[in-house]
Amino acid sequence: LLLGFWLFNDDLKGWQTLIGALVALLAALIAVYAQRIWNEQQRRRRLLSHRALLPEDLSRVMRYARQCADVACAALVALRTNQNPRPELECPILPERVLDDLRFLIENLDGKDALAVADLVSCYQVQHARLSGELEDFNRPERHAVPRIVTVDNVEHTFEKTVELTLLINNMWEFARRETDTIPPPQFNAADFRDALFALGIFDVMSAEYRTQLERIYIAT
Repeated sequence: LLLGFWLFNDDLKGWQTLIGALVALLAALIAVYAQRIWNEQQRRRRLLSHRALLPEDLSRVMRYARQCADVACAALVALRTNQNPRPELECPILPERVLDDLRFLIENLDGKDALAVADLVSCYQVQHARLSGELEDFNRPERHAVPRIVTVDNVEHTFEKTVELTLLINNMWEFARRETDTIPPPQFNAADFRDALFALGIFDVMSAEYRTQLERIYIAT
């Protein structure tokens, strides 16, 4: 009623356009604010949904890491026993859905947690490229202009990023299970390192010298 009085009072008709514009602006601001609240609620729901999938995604990455370790072990056995012909070995790959879930978390988690998930994805990309490249040389050493001799050391060194991937996965389990609110810094001890090697089934496969080298890289001092 008060607004109608202001709009139709003869003495105030000159202000009608301005008042109408202000009312329209206020309505637009309220609509924008309401839309932002709705969008944020939707984003939070999607984040909760993707966090709920994180244990399954980490389990899938862990299975991938074990498969990679198995393939590398098969290549080592072939090289150490001079198998001829060599077995045709293929590098495993993560389903794109898992990577999409992890990318969503990178985009929507806070600071350090997003960085931790980004480190996991980055580690996977480097690890996959390194192992797949080594297996291509193992399967077809003549594919280069000069045939490349694949050695035990070449294959053994692909374990580095597979071990790192396993360490990063294990570091995220409590966060994935909602037992903690943040992902802890990636600081690993001797037990963490040993557990990763046993989980991959490579503790007794890699040489003692290379195992010592990896310990220096990953175990916090």
